[in-house]
Amino acid sequence: MTRDDLMAFCTAVLSRCDGDAEVCARDHRQALLRFANNQPIQHTDAATQEVRLRLRDGARYGEAQAGELELTAVDGLLARARQQMAVMPPDPEPLESAGPQALLGVTAWQADSTPAVFDAEARASAADALIAPARELGFKAAGICSAQSTVVDAQHQRLRPPGRRLQGGRAAQGSAARRRRSGRQ
Repeated sequence: MTRDDLMAFCTAVLSRCDGDAEVCARDHRQALLRFANNQPIQHTDAATQEVRLRLRDGARYGEAQAGELELTAVDGLLARARQQMAVMPPDPEPLESAGPQALLGVTAWQADSTPAVFDAEARASAADALIAPARELGFKAAGICSAQSTVVDAQHQRLRPPGRRLQGGRAAQGSAARRRRSGRQ
């Protein structure tokens, strides 16, 4: 998954949230080659993905995590975070949300935003470079060549002033109408 893919995923998650929300998505890849007796013996590739969503409504917080970066799972993620927020007691000293922050991009890596790849061919080439000197000297080489890459994106939104709770439906409309009639704002 590229950085652009993660940014699009996080943006899509936030678009389904009402109020303060923070989402962090992570895609981690690991590639490995084991070699023994001057021969490659095992290639493995592993990938883990996770997303963490944190919602806030006034002094209440709710958080949920999932082990997949699929938009089809976002509704369940939101439901779990909202359910936790509904049953958690209010924080007696809630901290103010930091709000969105502009962070400088890292340009030292690949410009096309694709994560580093250590495919089977590259692993075999690296192992050959390690095995060749041992073979020339008549020794047997054994070891592991591995590489890891992690792509992370975190986004935050703040849609209302701090301290105001979300209200909806007829109860909120009736409450607003009563305040207008009584002259209060």
